Amino acid sequence: MFTHAARPARLSYLALFAAGALACSVPFFGPPATSTPAPTATPVPATATPLPSATASSTPLPSATPALEVFISADGGNLNIRRGPGPEYNVVGFLTNGARSKAIGRNPTGNWLYAEIPSNPGTYGWVSADSTYSAVEGPASDLPLTPYDTASPAYLRNCTFHPMLIQPAGFILKAQFDTPNNRRQVNPGHYEAWDQSEVIANPVLEVDIREGNSVDINFDGFNTAYYCP
Repeated sequence: MFTHAARPARLSYLALFAAGALACSVPFFGPPATSTPAPTATPVPATATPLPSATASSTPLPSATPALEVFISADGGNLNIRRGPGPEYNVVGFLTNGARSKAIGRNPTGNWLYAEIPSNPGTYGWVSADSTYSAVEGPASDLPLTPYDTASPAYLRNCTFHPMLIQPAGFILKAQFDTPNNRRQVNPGHYEAWDQSEVIANPVLEVDIREGNSVDINFDGFNTAYYCP
């Protein structure tokens, strides 16, 4: 009697155990859980920025216009070539009638040009562009300025008691006692002194004066000697 009552309870325990086991082992048939992957950076290929080309442009540059040459000629007479741009400088050469020389420089006012001395190639001097015998070809104003030094002054003085005519300059030097009119600055060149108190056939003095010279007239038309104090 007791044996038959315990059997149903044992069966109930077995049934509960089996149900629990099935509950633990029954697979889940819903959609599988998926994890969202983290976004990945898309690699950007590195590109090198091209540097400017060092090659010359295909566009041609304008070519420089050759400078026109300048020439000075002696036309109708001879021209002095001087050490500097002015008659107060020594003569260093000549441009004879019909001769032509290339100019390579000018003074600030452009009235003297720095040109080659024909008789001494490779050396240069100054020629007046304002002379009636000067003929200039080319754009002289485009020539570069050429430096020069200051001329050393030259003087002629009358030490006699007679006035003297100075040729070819054509001025009178007063007598010794009429200072300062007995002395005058002159340009380099050839001079003659003629006694104005006497009728004479020859000058009392002939002289070539250079820069820096100071020349005295010491004799009159009677050949009397004088000296300046």
